[in-house]
Amino acid sequence: MTTNKPSQEEQNFIHEQEVARRKAQEREQQLEALNAREVEGVLGILKIQDRELAEHLVDLGFGADTVAAFPLIPLVYVAWADDAVTTRERARVLELAQERGLAEDSPAYRFLDDLLERPPRPEFLHTCVKAIRRIFEASGVADADKAKADLVSLSLMIAETSGGFLGLFGEKVNEQEQERIQEIVEDLGFADRASARDLLHVLKG
Repeated sequence: MTTNKPSQEEQNFIHEQEVARRKAQEREQQLEALNAREVEGVLGILKIQDRELAEHLVDLGFGADTVAAFPLIPLVYVAWADDAVTTRERARVLELAQERGLAEDSPAYRFLDDLLERPPRPEFLHTCVKAIRRIFEASGVADADKAKADLVSLSLMIAETSGGFLGLFGEKVNEQEQERIQEIVEDLGFADRASARDLLHVLKG
């Protein structure tokens, strides 16, 4: 009984397919290792233990070298409220970033600056705020409420930056910015707190 031996051409094809398969497997393993390192970096920089959340942030595009900008994302959200970031808003957000340790030549600072240059998708911003809520709430109720109030206060500060000097020229906080801050409060799960109501009252004052 004779068997049909694969031709040289067929053998070459089989060999090439196997090489391609092994290379694809190797690339996949390298990506998994890189992803795991990024997750570990995010956990360390944000000082959290929620691995699922860290993996989610990496999926959103944050890495160990850019996630330091993550807590400031709501400020970007407010700056884009009326579909344009003013020079003063941009400068104020970046100033706050530096005050919180982001060096001007760091990847995190450039990441934040890029978000102020090109508008992120609203879904991205909403998701980030909800992720921030998870981080805050992992620290305990009292600390979480203070952190949320501080974040809303900073958001209000950015909104006021876009208004006229001391409010003399036009509204200090326009309707779109008010709506955006209200959305941040709701995404943070903070709307039922007295401190949130006090802050929102300022918007309508």
